[in-house]
Amino acid sequence: MANTGIHLDSSNTAVEDTPSRPSVTVKYGPTAPVVDSPILCEADYSAEDSDVEYQWEFGDGATATGKSASNIFDSAGKQSITLTVTHANGRIETVHETLTVYREATVEVCDEDCEDEYVTVAIRGDSDFDPAGSVAVDSLRFGAPTALAMGSGSSPVETDERDGDLLVQFRRAAPTADGSPGRLAGRTADGVPLAGTADAL
Repeated sequence: MANTGIHLDSSNTAVEDTPSRPSVTVKYGPTAPVVDSPILCEADYSAEDSDVEYQWEFGDGATATGKSASNIFDSAGKQSITLTVTHANGRIETVHETLTVYREATVEVCDEDCEDEYVTVAIRGDSDFDPAGSVAVDSLRFGAPTALAMGSGSSPVETDERDGDLLVQFRRAAPTADGSPGRLAGRTADGVPLAGTADAL
């Protein structure tokens, strides 16, 4: 039950106060954003008042105005979005959102000689990224994007290093058996979120 209070208006008439519910929420996409790629944010405003000011603040120090805004984070991990809405009557609402920004890895399904029930995925290294030395293998999951979003997916059964790449073998999960692209997610040894989309299986 909402708390209410009584105050007197300018004519000394008793008026009941009811706490106002937030009329604005924040939507952003993609839902699994990656480093160096745009994130689009939009204020979902349920009230009819059109005379509203929107001020965005992002965790990396960037700012923007308007009902929608975009930002590109240059580092992975937990990031924040803060939206301040100023109404025509002076009322101010502030909404905070915390999101996970992933480091995007180059991920490919390999042509490995293994039984049909397994699939080998290569996490490719480059001059800035040594997957064999920096990926927490036990954190990796592989499967359909929707499956990973729900916290499931295949766990690694075998790993191997080859020419700076990390080859990880997974049990072939039912969600990716239809030939759709697979999504890999995990983290590096120091906790940075890692993600990548592999070829069709």
